[in-house]
Amino acid sequence: MRAALAVDPQHPVLVDRYLPGVELEVDAIGDGTHLLVPGVMQHVERAGVHSGDSMTVFPAPHLPPEVVSRVVEILQSLNRALGVRGFLNAQFVVHGYRVYLLEANLRASRTVPFVSKVLGIPLVQVATRVMLGASLEELGFPGVYHLPAPRQVGVKAPVFSSEKLPGAEVAVGPEMRSTGEVIGLDRHLPGALYKAFVAAGARLPLQGPLLLSVARRERAEAVRLARRAVAAGLVLWATPGTAEALQRAGLPHRRVNYEQAVAAVRGREVAAVVCVPTVGYDPTRPGFRLRRAAFEARVPCLTSLETAWALLDAVEFARAALTPQPTAGPAALG
Repeated sequence: MRAALAVDPQHPVLVDRYLPGVELEVDAIGDGTHLLVPGVMQHVERAGVHSGDSMTVFPAPHLPPEVVSRVVEILQSLNRALGVRGFLNAQFVVHGYRVYLLEANLRASRTVPFVSKVLGIPLVQVATRVMLGASLEELGFPGVYHLPAPRQVGVKAPVFSSEKLPGAEVAVGPEMRSTGEVIGLDRHLPGALYKAFVAAGARLPLQGPLLLSVARRERAEAVRLARRAVAAGLVLWATPGTAEALQRAGLPHRRVNYEQAVAAVRGREVAAVVCVPTVGYDPTRPGFRLRRAAFEARVPCLTSLETAWALLDAVEFARAALTPQPTAGPAALG
């Protein structure tokens, strides 16, 4: 703060408070009076990861009805106050049981094709007709209209090209880094996660060790993750700090230093890496070099524990030899 005021004491400094919680997203269509709500999406990663870099599940699983009601209430208030004519993309964070609006955009989002595919409904056509003057009531969507829940689950996963950008940080955060995305569709969430990870380049089930290198603040949760990974039949490798946490928990693992870890990743001796950074971009830190090595060797590298939990869901699905279910056909519009 002192440094900011020293640069320009005449202008205010914006101070944001970070609220940890679950991030939600909606691509609604409004006409200023009526509102069409296709459903609510939920990000896999905790709030703070750019929506373009987060894995997204639609429809959102296990949301309390009061949270959905509050989200829709906020959307309808925006619809009326802003005189929306077309798409209204909004993102929220649920902190405790309180819903906070993060941002609202009067435009189509990258998630519109995703939601349309899961629903089997051409949302762009509906929004275009509203933009050209039709009301949602005329189109068969009066009041606050909720589309029926889809017969399948969709998972959107980001795809990165960071291996082509030497020296770039690869950890997910508030800045978008992905250059594309893929979709997994299935009748059940584990199957959709499995398809999304495979489409993004992961080889499942994992063949080889899972390498863990996790910031101190996240190690308690990393131990819980590791315990589940061992139960799923995975072999664990860990860098020194994380290895100490696993040792205290009595979990079997192989301890490797950072030089050994980087060499193993470059030699593709590990199946995947979970590397949660301690700080942001800093090329001098060993964790940065480990993440870069993983991306450059095209070894799956997860920089959020929430993504790692989702990967274990997909691994267990693959190890159980469950058959992925075909996707549902298109739904009727109206």
